[in-house]
Amino acid sequence: MIDSLKNNKLIAKSDFEDALLKMCNKIMSYFSPGKAFLLLPNYVATQYEDSTLYLEAFARFLWGIAPYSKNGKNIEVLECFKEGILNGTNPCHPEYWGDLKDYDQRAVEMPPIAFFLYFSKNSFWDKLTEDKKKNIERWLLQINHKRLVQNNWLFFRVLVNVFLKQIGAQYSEKTIQKDLLRIEKFYLGNGWYSDGKTNRRDYYISWAFHFYSLIYARVMEQEDIERSYLYKKRAKEFAQDFVYWFSEDGSALPFGRSLTYRFAQVAFWSAVVFAGVDAFPLGVIKGIICRHLRWWFRQPIFDKSGLLTVGYSYPNLIMSESYNGTGSPYWALKSFLIIGIENDHPFWKVKEERLPVLNSKVFQKYSRMTICRKSYHIAAFVNGQDYGNQIHSIAKYEKFVYSNVFGFSIPRSAYGVVESAPDSTLAVSEDGEIFKQRHNLTAFYNNEKVLYSRWNPWNNVEIESYVLPGLPWHVRVHKIQTHRRIILQEGGFSIERQTHLHPPVRRNIVENGCGVGVSYNEQHSGIISLLGNGTPKIIFPSPNTNLLYPRTELPILMWKFSEGSYVVISGILGDSDILRNDKNFWDDTPKVEMNNVNIKIFMDGINRSAITLDLDKKYRIPSSLNREIYSLKTKVRIFIDFLRKSY
Repeated sequence: MIDSLKNNKLIAKSDFEDALLKMCNKIMSYFSPGKAFLLLPNYVATQYEDSTLYLEAFARFLWGIAPYSKNGKNIEVLECFKEGILNGTNPCHPEYWGDLKDYDQRAVEMPPIAFFLYFSKNSFWDKLTEDKKKNIERWLLQINHKRLVQNNWLFFRVLVNVFLKQIGAQYSEKTIQKDLLRIEKFYLGNGWYSDGKTNRRDYYISWAFHFYSLIYARVMEQEDIERSYLYKKRAKEFAQDFVYWFSEDGSALPFGRSLTYRFAQVAFWSAVVFAGVDAFPLGVIKGIICRHLRWWFRQPIFDKSGLLTVGYSYPNLIMSESYNGTGSPYWALKSFLIIGIENDHPFWKVKEERLPVLNSKVFQKYSRMTICRKSYHIAAFVNGQDYGNQIHSIAKYEKFVYSNVFGFSIPRSAYGVVESAPDSTLAVSEDGEIFKQRHNLTAFYNNEKVLYSRWNPWNNVEIESYVLPGLPWHVRVHKIQTHRRIILQEGGFSIERQTHLHPPVRRNIVENGCGVGVSYNEQHSGIISLLGNGTPKIIFPSPNTNLLYPRTELPILMWKFSEGSYVVISGILGDSDILRNDKNFWDDTPKVEMNNVNIKIFMDGINRSAITLDLDKKYRIPSSLNREIYSLKTKVRIFIDFLRKSY
């Protein structure tokens, strides 16, 4: 199956359907006797009970099977899902899915089930007896009477009711309107949402908020004209930023939680086509979708039986969350929403196009990112995001920079730099054994040139950091005030490490007195102390800590500080240019000039276009919900704009 996916051209609709069915046909032997559960092998426990874990595996396949069911074809796996829905919603059947509780994971799995009813209305729902319809209605409508997490979960209830409405079943219009008004409070501006009252701006904005709102916009565009138009407008705005998260080689930026959902990263673009949003020319969007799926199908993400594993670019439980079970990765099938468009849609005939011309650096206010691009390399400099109550949230949200070429690392423990794998961050220790990584910022500020943050690892230690984004080099300036002895580690980019399982490759260590670098094939990772006499060295983090590479090595700088005030400046290299070699490795190193509290930094290594920093300037932390409020006046203007464009 893996080879067939690798060789799939992904051009025609039949190619996408074939890829979907190749994945779905591998589950036939894992259905429970009543077909209401999927008992996938390679068991992985979750924070919820096993029965819900098996329901999750069943339901997540429906994100892909639902749009496929629109064609009315009777295939075996489709019939299994139909039987499973009937038995799972029947309270008298031994495989009944059970009654919902508040904040129940089963609420997450209800939308794809209702989605399936919507797409297969003619071939399934309309042919059911009234008793069977009532069972399905009764089970789904439980979501209207339970508490949900106040974030993207609210869309689950909206969609369940909307789909029930579309098939002529019982639903609650009051609930739809109430939840949509609540969701509106999470809107920030320029197409961006906050996932609840949080500082997170991750893939849930694309594969949840926009994915669900665009489905709503397509399904309800005749009944809720104004809101459907507004959702499409926001998606178009968001697309102008989100396109920067994708590389021409098909890979996307690894950042945030739930990355085991893998090619769900491209689900937004499928929803854009499904809803008819003209964010970019259709050929550009097709190129994004197809190259992305091809990139993922080249990665070792399937086990020997053809099932998706938990992990990112390889099987890896270290990076997973407590809600990631064996079936969780099939959230990725959201990307196959594209199958739900018509057979004669121009998407299927248009030729793929390259990405539009993008800036080499862009400041994204609402994502709290500055994204730099060079060739196939994407580096997102993040400042002010966090998610304190999730596993490894510090590594997933609070590093200085995230890269599609070098990935990022998840610690095995806080013991030592090998187990903590502190790439792209600061780590501080008192004893050299237990290290704290940068998190829980007490202040931050972002603009086009610099990302400022303040961190207190202890109440008598303060570290202010200034990051100057760029590729291939970026610069970090740290102002340290400490009333205790500390050891400070500055991590560069992790780089793949050669093993006996790989063929011989070019690997070189490049030293420069106050800096050290590693070249591995065309990838180059380096770090140099520009001010402060940091000690450079290379460490070998524990295996399976990096999301992209099972084994890595990491250039770092180290300092030992007694009580006092200090300023240190580091240059960090992350490059994938074949022209860089041992001889010219350090030729474009940034340069620094310091005058009292003012620092001039020349990013290109030449004495021109300097960026000046004032280390005495004070900053404050902004609100986590600095959102754009849509007044009645604004809504009226948007609606008038819609009417003008309609004629």
